[in-house]
Amino acid sequence: MKIISNTSVFYLDKTVPKGSIAVECGKLMLRNGYKVKIFNSINFKKSHHYNPFAYIHSEKDILKLVTTLIANTKGDGKSGDDFWQKAETLLYTALIGYI
Repeated sequence: MKIISNTSVFYLDKTVPKGSIAVECGKLMLRNGYKVKIFNSINFKKSHHYNPFAYIHSEKDILKLVTTLIANTKGDGKSGDDFWQKAETLLYTALIGYI
């Protein structure tokens, strides 16, 4: 296996059970000086964690997070009334701002 230096690598291991490729490649990458982090959406105890709230410092950051959440969770079907999307945005913005 050839490893490229001075780069970041993201690997999605959803086809192989138990993440065996991530384990094998991870050991090789660790030996070559890489930092290896695993994001496991099935078993969170075996996963590194990401807290988006740690990056919120202003209202603009809240709006970025809310926009990203909504854009990445809406389905492929026909979108409904614009009123509901605006209401969803306002609700998330208020709740995250309160936290």
